[in-house]
Amino acid sequence: GGTGAANLLSDYEEGTWSPAFVSIGGTQPSITQSGSGSYTKVGQLVTVIGYVTLSAISGTTTGTLGIAGLPFTSIASQGYFASGTQNVNGIDFVRTHSNITVYGTTSFGFLSNNSGGNWGWELVSALSASDEIRFNISYLTNS
Repeated sequence: GGTGAANLLSDYEEGTWSPAFVSIGGTQPSITQSGSGSYTKVGQLVTVIGYVTLSAISGTTTGTLGIAGLPFTSIASQGYFASGTQNVNGIDFVRTHSNITVYGTTSFGFLSNNSGGNWGWELVSALSASDEIRFNISYLTNS
C-alpha cells in the first residue's frame, strides 16, 4: 500500500526464453531436443518456467548436466540465491535427492545427494532419448 515514488513498481518484465540441455564443463553431445519457457522479472527477482524434451542424444556425454539460456545473468553462481522445483520423466539421476539450482551465471543444474551423503552435480550421462523435464526456478540478477 501507500503512495509516492517509494511504492512505484519501476522494473517489471515478462517474456519467453529457449531452455536447452547442455554439458557444462565437458564435451557437448549431439542432442535433438525441443523446449519452451517464459519468465517474469520484478526488480532483481527472475522466475522462469519451462520444459525440455529430448528426442535423441549421441556422442560423448561428459560434464555436468545443465539447462542453458537463462534470460538474465544470475548475480551469483553455484546455487546461491536460487530455488526451484522440477518434474522429470526418464532422467536417470545418480543420487536420490535432486535440487534444481543456478550453475554458473547463465545456466542451472541439478545438485543432489543420497540421504546423508555428499552433494554433487548430476552429469549429462543421466540423459537418454525421450527424457523430459518441467521446472520453475527463481533467482536474483543485477540486470
